[in-house]
Amino acid sequence: MNDLKVLVYLDLLKIKNFFFQIFHHPLLFLKKLFSIIIFFGLCFSSFIVSIFKNESKASIAPEMQQSALGIIAIISLVFILFVLANYLNDYAPSNFSISDISYLFPSPINNKLILFYSMIRSAIKGVASFFLTFIFIILMLLAFTNLSLIGLLPIALGFFFIFLFFISLSYLFFAIKVKTGLVKGLKFISYILQGIACLILLFYLYKFWSLNFNFNELSMSIFDSFLVKLPIISSIIKFISLLLTETITPPIFDILYLLSLIIINCFLFITLNVEYYEEIAEKVSTQNEKLKQLKNNKRDVHSQMEKDIKKVNLNSSSKERWGSLSLYWKASIIRKRKQTSLKKYLLFLVNIIIGIIGGYVTLKGNQLVSLLVISIGTVYIVLISSNFSELSRELKNVYIYIIPGKPINKILSTVLDELLMLAIRISIMLIPSIILDYKFLILGIGCYLITIAFSLVVKLLNLIVILLMPKDNESGPGILVTFVLMILIMIPFVATVATYSITTNPYIAFGVLTVIVGIYISLLMLLCNKIFDFIEY
Repeated sequence: MNDLKVLVYLDLLKIKNFFFQIFHHPLLFLKKLFSIIIFFGLCFSSFIVSIFKNESKASIAPEMQQSALGIIAIISLVFILFVLANYLNDYAPSNFSISDISYLFPSPINNKLILFYSMIRSAIKGVASFFLTFIFIILMLLAFTNLSLIGLLPIALGFFFIFLFFISLSYLFFAIKVKTGLVKGLKFISYILQGIACLILLFYLYKFWSLNFNFNELSMSIFDSFLVKLPIISSIIKFISLLLTETITPPIFDILYLLSLIIINCFLFITLNVEYYEEIAEKVSTQNEKLKQLKNNKRDVHSQMEKDIKKVNLNSSSKERWGSLSLYWKASIIRKRKQTSLKKYLLFLVNIIIGIIGGYVTLKGNQLVSLLVISIGTVYIVLISSNFSELSRELKNVYIYIIPGKPINKILSTVLDELLMLAIRISIMLIPSIILDYKFLILGIGCYLITIAFSLVVKLLNLIVILLMPKDNESGPGILVTFVLMILIMIPFVATVATYSITTNPYIAFGVLTVIVGIYISLLMLLCNKIFDFIEY
């Protein structure tokens, strides 16, 4: 019991330090304040709209319920396959926080208690994240229908057990991997699951096309299929249907079924008796042996380091280039470790589908619409997904400060890998719309180049924000910064639209946009240099 109190106390201490940091850093305080305002604004906007509409609330029709549950079933199946593939291919137990390592090295706390505690904590976080992700949709349903807020409680209970099941499964897979050494075999199975998920997506996309893009007919066919009867998926469907059918009694059988699976998983990974951090312990012991050898040889480590730094400073023109490239290489390695093959191929599949749709729209005579929608959509996605960068991690290490080279080169090296991959994805999405119709060929090529340039602008803006944030901040810039960046990005678009409305010439408007983006890039690179010069390790 005392060990459990220690774990809870450590988490409460983290929360206390988090609030302490917020109120002692103006940018973090404004970021959190803006996030809270936006959150409550979205939460109550649906209720305000429903009050002013002054309409009676209605129940959701059975056909609409079945249609929604059918789509949820296919999304759940694909997502579960992705999750299982990730667990089989993961190098550590998923949902196990890195900060939990501090409980183990050194720690008198029982390791199994730490595992169970982290499981329950991750399940609670998963339920909270799920409801926060879909909070606006849920509140819209509550505002315009007879659904009750109390009905969310059994859904939360059900999803708690679902998250707990998958987390316990991740521990079991890791225990099997460590105990049997079947890393390659499990990785091969993960590739099979990824392939099945992609085939399912392609099949239903083809079926959607064969049904003349009839969404209701597609969803009803999924609801009538065997998918909704599969284990776990049927439980997810039943829990979500509680909200749609205005029921507050949870399916007890499904909860007991999930609980039994969780107990079996926990029993198996405890029976395997795996020391989850034995590999880390081996690395620590190896490092200690190296330190002992250095002490026995009586080598002056600091003087040797100074000699190495002096060697780096010689021939600075080539060393600057290789110093920056080392950061690029490191960021590339980290990205490849984070991004599984499934995620990589799935993203490329999405890019190909967007390119095909853009080409189809172009062949229908709407080339300009296709170019603008893909370009603006790409920039927007880059904007909302750029809340974190390898730069924030590198700023905590001394290497980025002692490596020779210009600050902007070192800063851009941390995102160069992302920019190169982004350029490839933009090419896949835009080239079909450019080459399938020569009506706006020059404008299409310019649109392609300006999309890449705009993506660079977004990355530079994000990097500047990271340079201004505290080094120990892990939460990313947040909604406030995204909102400010969105305003800055809208300025060139507004200027372009204003120019086009005056001149009615797309090429002149595009020229204005190019000039503004060029000024943006120059100023942002200069600002990155200046801010980095003021940072001290």
